[in-house]
Formats: sequence, structure tokens, C-alpha cells
Amino acid sequence: MGKIVKVGLTGGIATGKSTVARILEDRLGIPVINSDQIARDVVKKGRIGYKRVVEVFGHGILDSSGEIDRAKLGKLVFDDPQKRRLLESILHPLITQEIDRRVKEKEQEGHKLIVLEIPLLFEKGLQNRVDYTVVVYAPEEQQLDRLMKRDGLSLEEAKKRLKAQIPIDEKIKLADFVIDNSKGVNYTEEQTLKVFNEILRNASR
Repeated sequence: MGKIVKVGLTGGIATGKSTVARILEDRLGIPVINSDQIARDVVKKGRIGYKRVVEVFGHGILDSSGEIDRAKLGKLVFDDPQKRRLLESILHPLITQEIDRRVKEKEQEGHKLIVLEIPLLFEKGLQNRVDYTVVVYAPEEQQLDRLMKRDGLSLEEAKKRLKAQIPIDEKIKLADFVIDNSKGVNYTEEQTLKVFNEILRNASR
């Protein structure tokens, strides 16, 4: 373990990772690094990720301002596992590099614990880069419902996105801690505080 304790926060798509991340920042003052946000940042116009993605997938994925249209790119890669793997091979090293940079920054600021919100933590074998893993859980039917409402997807499209990840029940078996986000925000908050207070206690030993 390094000086700073790293917790990998993960779960399935639309299980509520962002809800838990907000609770951690607001209630416990724990910094959260969001890998999805980093994935958006590394493909902004002018960045190396942008150049590489456009070279591979073409100008058809751009919006009217010349930025990458995430919806267009998402549709393209979720319909084709080979293209999805290709995109991940471009972005993964850039995202990992930026996460490492931000962790170092937080360590220099004096933080003892940091949370890395990484949806594909287990899929990418990144659990070995953190000290604890926490899975945010919601049953599959709830995931589908939330995903369709949130992203305006059809049931078929939502199912495709779920299939691109390890099933949530499998992730639970791999986790050190589980937070159930299927019963409302108060219940989620109660569990989040309980889990992270335990991690903080362990970390200070």
C-alpha cells in the first residue's frame, strides 16, 4: 500500500455510483476521481485522444462544433464488440495515466484516502491497483429501467449496454464491500457512511 489509500468504486451501468460518490464528497469530504469524466476530457478537441479516435472512427462521429458526439460514438461501438475493444485500447492508457496524475496530486495535498470511480474496474483488471473495492448494487431490471429513462434508450439498446459489462451479481462476488442502491437515497446514504467509516478505520490502523 502506498501512502494514500485507494478505494475502487464500481458497479453496473445505472446502479448509482454517482449517487454514492456525491455522498462521499458531501458528507465525508473524500475526494472522488471519476474515470468517466476523465474519458470525456481526454477526447476533447485538441487532445491526443481526440486525434486518435477521429483517425480510427472517422469524422462521422463529430457534432456540428467538431467535438466528438458521445451518443454517435456510443451507438457505433455498442453495436460492434470489436470496435468497442478498439476504442478502449485507445482510451484506456490515457485514462489510467490521468488517474495516476490526479491521485499523486491529491496525495501531495495531504489526503489519506481517495476514491476512484471506475465502472469497468473488474472488466479491465484494475482491482489490483486499489486497496479496497466497493460495488454499488441495483438489480438488473432496475438498471434497465434507469438506463432507458436516463439515456433515452430502447430496451434492446439498454440490454446491449448491460451485456458489455460483467453482470452485477458477479461483481458483488468480487467486491470487498457492497452498497445496495435499490431502496432509496436514505438507505444508500446510511450504507455508504457505514462502509466508508469502516474503510477509514482500517486505513488509519
